[in-house]
Amino acid sequence: MGKRTSLMNGMIFTCCLVGTMLTVSSCGKPTDEPAPAVEIYNITVGSANATAFTATITGTFSGIDKIDLALGKYGVLYCEKSADVDAKFKTWLESGDYAGCMAFDKGKINRLSYSGTVTGLQPDTEYSFCLFSQSRDSAKREISAVQTFRTKPFAPVMSEVRMDSVRYFDAVAKGGIRDIDDVDAGFCEMGFLLSESEDCNATNSTAYPFTGTDLVSQRFRFQEQLHPSTTFHTRIYINYPTTSGQNAYAYGPETAFNTRDFNETAVDLGLPSGIMWSSVAFGGWDFSVDDTYYTLFQWGASARVRLEDLNLPPGHAIFEEDMEPLYEHWDAASSSCRDIGTEISGTEYDVVHARIGGKWRMPSKADVEELIANCDASNWANNGRKYYGLVKAPNGNMLQMDAFSPYWCGTATGNNDKAYAFTYTAERYNDNFKPGTAKVEIMPRSRVMRGGILPVWDPAMPDE
Repeated sequence: MGKRTSLMNGMIFTCCLVGTMLTVSSCGKPTDEPAPAVEIYNITVGSANATAFTATITGTFSGIDKIDLALGKYGVLYCEKSADVDAKFKTWLESGDYAGCMAFDKGKINRLSYSGTVTGLQPDTEYSFCLFSQSRDSAKREISAVQTFRTKPFAPVMSEVRMDSVRYFDAVAKGGIRDIDDVDAGFCEMGFLLSESEDCNATNSTAYPFTGTDLVSQRFRFQEQLHPSTTFHTRIYINYPTTSGQNAYAYGPETAFNTRDFNETAVDLGLPSGIMWSSVAFGGWDFSVDDTYYTLFQWGASARVRLEDLNLPPGHAIFEEDMEPLYEHWDAASSSCRDIGTEISGTEYDVVHARIGGKWRMPSKADVEELIANCDASNWANNGRKYYGLVKAPNGNMLQMDAFSPYWCGTATGNNDKAYAFTYTAERYNDNFKPGTAKVEIMPRSRVMRGGILPVWDPAMPDE
């Protein structure tokens, strides 16, 4: 603090420079007249704790009217360090014009102790800053001494993605990120990218954000985008903010993996048509080994049904009117399903043929009837978690089916709003299947409801 003393009208005035603020106090001989009230302002900076994208500034505000603090402005003025920093802050002090500097307005003051966090900073950059206060009528402005801080470099380490349990429609990705500040992580989106394109990036990939707080060890199961016999590419990404307002991306090393060949799921049941059935439901896996999972579709739809889009309360029964808005072939004007043909197996509306290709397609009603006529559906098994049906062919081969769950046929009924589905069903007896009651049954079903698909390999399908 420096002092400057002058004699004016017989009184001595001492001017004290606190930071860059000029404060005035009076001293001298006693006088009978009361001394005028003089406001003493003191704003000091305590510390600046910086990460890559943020800086938490502390300090004190004293001698400032509490109403001004409540109704006026206070906070941090800052800009990248340059030769004209002092001129920028002085311009604001004199006119309120920010003149190339930025302001973080407010923060928290507790008994005059201030703390505020400036965000949106550029990593590894030196900034000049000061604390400021402006009265509610904008007539009075004060700043502290100007100081500097440097943000930390942003250099997180993203691991290579390790693939596990790669199958036909799903695969498990494992990986993580280290050397990233928890505060900086809160301003970023991090996760896995998946694409069929090499050099997968934010523009050609699907992003699957991380879940949980353990960034070092993340695990995610790819399901919806995968299909058999295909090379996919994955890597970890970080979407981080920049001072321009546009987000930027950083990428980890890329990993390529191949989903399994769906042809290996074909089961030869010795059927007259030569058709072979898949042991794996479309979008799923062998449920005699794993808990049952397969993608459920509305009839003729190209994508699975997302029940979360219904926003139904937990435990709410699902009715046709709930599913109609989600059906891509629903005509709201006529409150009915659009006509896409009476047999969609092998057509553009067959999601199996569209996603797997080759000679694979949805089964028709005639295919299911051939299966029933030539195979024994009275067998079943329990994998310790659930029951599933076993359809035994004369040649001794077995086809697995999820019990009591409907699978779509590609064949519509005479009613345009319905199509055929088939189910492996049986009567229950003492938490078991009643002997002699297991069978495959065909029934009409509303096209808007969900169902699985058990693909067939048809030798009559043209080569692609």
